[in-house]
Amino acid sequence: MIAQVISDLSGETRKYPLGLTKAFNRLPERFQKTVVVVFLAIKALRNVLIICIVVLLLWLCGYITLKQLLLFYSILLGSTILSAIAPAISSIYSVPSEWIGLKPAMILFNRFAHENLEEINSLGEVKLEKAIQIHNSAAEIISKYISNSPELLEQYPEISEAFRGINIGTRKAQRLYDIKKQQRVSWEEEQRQGKLRDNDTRGQEERTYWQYVQQERSKRKLQYGVPPIDDCTCPKQFPVRATANLNEPNAKGIYYYPNEREGVDVYWCFKSSKEAESDNFRCPKKKPPKQQH
Repeated sequence: MIAQVISDLSGETRKYPLGLTKAFNRLPERFQKTVVVVFLAIKALRNVLIICIVVLLLWLCGYITLKQLLLFYSILLGSTILSAIAPAISSIYSVPSEWIGLKPAMILFNRFAHENLEEINSLGEVKLEKAIQIHNSAAEIISKYISNSPELLEQYPEISEAFRGINIGTRKAQRLYDIKKQQRVSWEEEQRQGKLRDNDTRGQEERTYWQYVQQERSKRKLQYGVPPIDDCTCPKQFPVRATANLNEPNAKGIYYYPNEREGVDVYWCFKSSKEAESDNFRCPKKKPPKQQH
């Protein structure tokens, strides 16, 4: 009978032939009990080891935090100890079955999956892309280590539920990532189009200005320079101020540097004295006083 119990616990009765079962039943009862206890302990330790490895790998891939990892191991250790002493205290206290063995840890693990699923809603594009990778890694880990342990999946449906939550999280993160990426691309395209329009506007304004400058140069028979901003001010790029209406055959006017004589009526503006002289403007015969700052 004990051999049959072992066979049932393994989940695969066919591994224990009838002849072996009969031979086992002929052994002393104390020996049979010892074998059953050892078998159950090995099986329990194997399941615990699998779960511990899976949770550790989930932490390494970033699916759970260090705090969650430590909490899980604490609950697992406590429930394992409770499982070991449950027979001794069952006659004194009423211990709920869900508090014994791996059950509490599995409930906690399922809770982690739900928390991660809810957190996806608050992530931005970059973190969503990372979440997709993490969820894919978590799904691969569970599939690799627990898919070969059907008795775990059957005994603890929380694992399957958590696995479904991970897959849902992957699809949800991918959908939100695609939406946010499209929004960003659209915004960047709008910004680019806006800059192009601004550049076109500035370019058109600049072309219009230089057409005006060419017209003024032609009208005044000049090769260089630009018109002043007002009667006394030149553009920063053309700081040399020139006056006009000299009664001299060899000069159209006098040019002044920026730090010379303020308040003169500006006729034209040049980049340099060389340009001014090329257009037949001369420097003052008397050095004008410098501007006082």
